[in-house]
Amino acid sequence: MIVEVLGVGNLFTPQITNTSFLLTPPEKEYGKKKFLIDCGYNVFQKLVSGKYDIENIATVIITHTHPDHVGSLGALIYYRYFMFNKVTNVAFGFKCRTNVLKYLESTVFNVGQKENIRKDVYDFSPYRMVHCENFPTLFTMFEVQHSGIPAYGVHLNKEKITFTGDTDLLNPWSYVMANSNLIFHDCLIDYYARGTHSYIKDMESYPTAIREKIRLVHHGKNNSTSKVLNNGMTLCCEGYTYLHK
Repeated sequence: MIVEVLGVGNLFTPQITNTSFLLTPPEKEYGKKKFLIDCGYNVFQKLVSGKYDIENIATVIITHTHPDHVGSLGALIYYRYFMFNKVTNVAFGFKCRTNVLKYLESTVFNVGQKENIRKDVYDFSPYRMVHCENFPTLFTMFEVQHSGIPAYGVHLNKEKITFTGDTDLLNPWSYVMANSNLIFHDCLIDYYARGTHSYIKDMESYPTAIREKIRLVHHGKNNSTSKVLNNGMTLCCEGYTYLHK
């Protein structure tokens, strides 16, 4: 499994690509299919830069429906359909279904074509909603506490890599945390939007064994390289790549 950090930006740092991860599983198991975790309002711009294999991003995993996590999902769906004639799977946690459906229905219209004339009235959708349970061998989604709307984290089952998503209360003693070799955790470094995200000062109380596994993302810091902080956690930056053999 290859994990590429596309960005570490949050809602308040539009100059940095929103936090998003591109997953490339072993080809012998999934062919050329790739998976994307979240597609915020400026992630699509990054994906069409020419560096990424956007045609084979078959599934987008949505943690929740705030704009810095779904803002350009519609653009990605349309692009893959019209450029490559590919339908995009949208995976989600159970309680997110209603919000994801509302977003897609208000953003992506059904499309069709007859005699070279586009017909929106045709019942064909360029996306397919799939529950996370459709991918039991690859990942599991777990509910996290997030103010306002349902939200989920993602756990890669075989690799034991966890993406906590936005959460204001991460339980470091939970089963998921204890059974993770690597944890990408959305956090706050500056003291704004408190109550929606984990604040780094509060996280210093986590056990050392957990802090050493954490790679901090969603912090909105435009650093060129990752670095270990005094609290033992690692500040993860855009362009970070993790290879799990």
